[in-house]
Amino acid sequence: MTEAARTLMYEELLFENLRLQEEFTQLRRLIFGQKYERFVPLFNEHQLDIALNEETPALAPVPTTAVIYTRRQKKSSATKLPSRNPLPAHLRREEIRLEPEGDVSPLKKLGEETTEELEYVPPELYVKRYVRSKYVMPEGEGIVIAALSSRSIDKGIAGPGLLAQILISKFVDHLPLYRQRRQFRRQKIEIAENTLGDWVKACGEALLPLYETQCALIQQAFYLMVDETPLPVLDHTKLGKTHLGYHWVYNEPAAKLVLFDYRPGRSRAGPNEMLKNFQGDL
Repeated sequence: MTEAARTLMYEELLFENLRLQEEFTQLRRLIFGQKYERFVPLFNEHQLDIALNEETPALAPVPTTAVIYTRRQKKSSATKLPSRNPLPAHLRREEIRLEPEGDVSPLKKLGEETTEELEYVPPELYVKRYVRSKYVMPEGEGIVIAALSSRSIDKGIAGPGLLAQILISKFVDHLPLYRQRRQFRRQKIEIAENTLGDWVKACGEALLPLYETQCALIQQAFYLMVDETPLPVLDHTKLGKTHLGYHWVYNEPAAKLVLFDYRPGRSRAGPNEMLKNFQGDL
């Protein structure tokens, strides 16, 4: 085969390949394209107008075939009317009975219709007063008085329920102390913000034994998941500014123990100190 014949055969195959590609593209549009793309004319004389060195041979007309396709439609499910979840049974019920106006004594009662409404009562601040009677022993031997129960904060005015609420609001609900102060102010009780901070600090010191126990349990685990997360920390030396601190979180999934260890940085010193007695997998 001469060089000219090979060149002609290559160009014929190239032309046929381009024609088949164009036909395949049209079929894809017919089947999968948008509605405005599905109309493709049967013949376009300039469809494959390619500038070739040689004159392209005449090709036999390609028979057109009708493309039939079906699209599955989602079965329309029965329309469900919106429904409400029943209110929990452990909530206290306050029953309010309503009777029709007028005299209903001659009427026969068919039954009752109940409608429940979820209501909310704002939290209440109240004062617990401990009154201890004092007695004088005979012959001046001394005074007898009942012992005062242990206090959450020595000589403090905050009870354990109030302190628990402050801690949960701050560390669980992320409600800053100055916002909690506004809430107390709406109940006409004024508590200084630095007093709230002192209470939080005193609670942290009181909970220190629990934290140390948690550290011991973490170090005894056989498997731990550990990672650090950054958080902005207020700096008392620079008013209005923060620095970047880190909470190292130690998770023991088997016993569902989680420990937060604050560090001013993300160096290895923090986990090295926490895991110095750890022998499991990290």
